[in-house]
Amino acid sequence: MVLATVPLFHAMSVWAVALENNFGWSRTQLSLAITFTRVEGGLMGPLEGYLSDRIGTRRMVFIGLLVLAAGWLLFGQVHNLWMFYLAFVVMSLGQGLGGWVPLMTLLNHWFVRRRAMAMGLAMMGSGLGALLLVPAIAWEIDPDHDRLGWRLTATIIAGVVIVAALTIPRLILNLP
Repeated sequence: MVLATVPLFHAMSVWAVALENNFGWSRTQLSLAITFTRVEGGLMGPLEGYLSDRIGTRRMVFIGLLVLAAGWLLFGQVHNLWMFYLAFVVMSLGQGLGGWVPLMTLLNHWFVRRRAMAMGLAMMGSGLGALLLVPAIAWEIDPDHDRLGWRLTATIIAGVVIVAALTIPRLILNLP
C-alpha cells in the first residue's frame, strides 16, 4: 500500500511544486492529473475487483507494480503536459491493479473475526508511510536545492517498484 499510494497520491503536492517550477504549469493543469486518476479508478474499480477474485492478489500485485513502475519511468521522461497526464493515468492504473482493491481482497480472505482491525492497520501503515516518505521525496526533488531532482527521483522510484514487484508477490498467499 505504501509503495503504491504514497509517492503518487500523498506526494502530489510535492511533485506539483517541482513541475510548476520546471515547466511553469498552473496548479489547475497539474491538479487535472488527479482528476484523470480518480476517473480511471472509478471506471476500473469493478474490473480490479473481478480480477482480484479471478486471478488472485499475488498476480494482481505483480502486474500492478510492473504497470506502476512503467508509469514512473514515463513520468521521469515528461517534457509536456499530455505526457504528464499519460504518466499519471498509467501510474494510477498500476496503483489500482496492485494496490488498495487487491490488498483489501486479500485481507478479506485472511481475516474473518478481526477483518476491520486488519484493514485499519493496513490503512494506518499507509499513513505512517506517507509521514516518512513524503518528506524524503520533498527533500530529494526540492527545486531550490541541487539534489536528485524530480526526474531522477521518479526513475529511482520506478526501480524500487520493480524490485518490489519481483519480491513482494512471493510473500503473498491468496488464501489462508
